[in-house]
Amino acid sequence: MVRTYAGDSKFEEYFYMILNIRDGKVPRLENYDRIFWDFKVAEETIYSSEDGERISLNTLMKNAGFSDKKFELLTEAKRRSDKLVKMEEIA
Repeated sequence: MVRTYAGDSKFEEYFYMILNIRDGKVPRLENYDRIFWDFKVAEETIYSSEDGERISLNTLMKNAGFSDKKFELLTEAKRRSDKLVKMEEIA
């Protein structure tokens, strides 16, 4: 989304929505893990996440039984991802 939002503000909204869904700040819809965004970006209206459970990716992974080592790697990946978000905001 971030590569596209320079030309269309809906992609900027989706960029931040994806981050908020990842962190459990906004609801995650059913079938979110499939090709969800491919369909949403093709629609004329801007998608709004209102229904569904607010649950972070981290919690979903804990519930799935991911190992401590995988969580160490996830923590590092999230730190790097958040650093990229800050770079995109500056750019």
